[in-house]
Amino acid sequence: MSNIDKIISAVNHNSDYINFVPLAAKAWSKFYDKKLTLAYVKFGDEKIDEQNLNNLKEYCDAIHPFNRIEGIDFGVQSKVSRMYLASLYESSYNLIVDIDMIPLDGYFACLLRDADESSIVKWNCDYHHYQTPPNIGKWPMDKTSAYGKTFKNIINKNDLDYEDLLRSWTGFKQDSRSNIFAGWNNFSDESLLKCLWDQWDDKKEYKIPRDSYDNKRYQRLNHELVGRLDKSGLDNLSNVDINNFFECHGPRDFINHKSNWY
Repeated sequence: MSNIDKIISAVNHNSDYINFVPLAAKAWSKFYDKKLTLAYVKFGDEKIDEQNLNNLKEYCDAIHPFNRIEGIDFGVQSKVSRMYLASLYESSYNLIVDIDMIPLDGYFACLLRDADESSIVKWNCDYHHYQTPPNIGKWPMDKTSAYGKTFKNIINKNDLDYEDLLRSWTGFKQDSRSNIFAGWNNFSDESLLKCLWDQWDDKKEYKIPRDSYDNKRYQRLNHELVGRLDKSGLDNLSNVDINNFFECHGPRDFINHKSNWY
């Protein structure tokens, strides 16, 4: 069984995501007894960046600030920075998460009990979105996990530094959405990771279908994914028992929905 050592995510100055950090940190600490390891892509204004970094400190084991790279969308750079961080901590077991995907229990760690130490864990890869072209073979970035040395073998086998590595991701023929210079609407970090995984010689994987998360027989709400308390078609949580769900993917931004969702 692999024990989770690092909870890895990323933010920038965008309020849609950075305001989720206190809530996300509280939930990961409550259920997994871990602080966040966070990538922060700088806004470029010294005062704003200093204030953001100071505000984030109490919620994180470590914060890695990165300068913006010309030609790469602000949000895209933040997304892919998670993979880089996961590859930095080679001796720890690292879990990549979306900062706005809030855990409601700690059972996911139990699903890792049979994962091979040299495999990458593909969670929720059975979701219907990944069963049709052009998404066949992909899986969600959220909850992708492995030892750091495995991440490094997959995404950075040539041991490039941060900027050189990101600049090398100009796309793969099998999926144009793997090009991080393509812009927010034309890029998928899941496409990029799938293409990088395709090039990995070992190709060791451990797939966890969503229905494996069955410790409480979680509910389906509004025809969304089983167990996820999702923002689709739900204005507030006044009549919802959150104990019937294991994660929450609520509406953005956080501040404007705090009173009725968070």
